[in-house]
Amino acid sequence: MSRVVVDSSLAIKWIFVEDWSAEAISQLRDWIDQGTERIVPSWFMCELANVMFQRVRDRLLSLREAQDNLRDIVRFVHILDAEPAVSVRALKVARDLAQRASYDAHYVALADQIGCELWTADARFWNAASPTFPFVKWLGTIALHPASTS
Repeated sequence: MSRVVVDSSLAIKWIFVEDWSAEAISQLRDWIDQGTERIVPSWFMCELANVMFQRVRDRLLSLREAQDNLRDIVRFVHILDAEPAVSVRALKVARDLAQRASYDAHYVALADQIGCELWTADARFWNAASPTFPFVKWLGTIALHPASTS
């Protein structure tokens, strides 16, 4: 079975209609059809809960809707407890990529550790990471260059 790490910026598009949501849903369907396991780290749910909470706080979403969304998204991913080595590696990745925080670098370190692609919807992070880590893929390339993502 093939595997892919997905970050929260991509997965949130499976729930909310935003730029690139259609591409995110299409990619999810392709991964399901191909039997590709979608891996997320244990902190993934904290990130999603924070996005949901911001929408609840801004009265764009009810608490119940946010809770239901979190329960639903778990069906599409496999949560992997990351080893401490992932965080140790993420510090170096974040520094080398001149990031302001290490969250995104953790996804890179996890994908690197298990030997698979990392998919993100964060173009800024992809621009920073992909030259050094070519296994980091941006959701936008599906629409911009469909043949290159197969």
